[in-house]
Amino acid sequence: MEKKKMKLWKKFLLVFIIILLVLAVVVLWRFSILTKINEKYYLNNNKSNLYYYSKTDTTIMEFYKKDGIIKENIKQANGNGDITIWKNYNTGESLIFYNSTKLYTDNNYRIY
Repeated sequence: MEKKKMKLWKKFLLVFIIILLVLAVVVLWRFSILTKINEKYYLNNNKSNLYYYSKTDTTIMEFYKKDGIIKENIKQANGNGDITIWKNYNTGESLIFYNSTKLYTDNNYRIY
């Protein structure tokens, strides 16, 4: 009877160690993926000039970045909505245009 309890205890310990090893491998794998994504983000974020264009069935998006100033245009394909976001990261100022409405924010994020 005593031998069976030891065998069961050893099997439980072996299963527990295997589960811990699998979890460790998954965590390390995901950590390496996130590290690569973070490196690519900083590599692209530090570029002084950047242009991105995307078109789907419903929206058209253009993104410009130069020397800390970004401009993003988002348009609906059917022409009903149009939004433009302009932001200067050096001063904290930003402008938002939605159709004919204009909003201005300063570095304290107050909307005027």
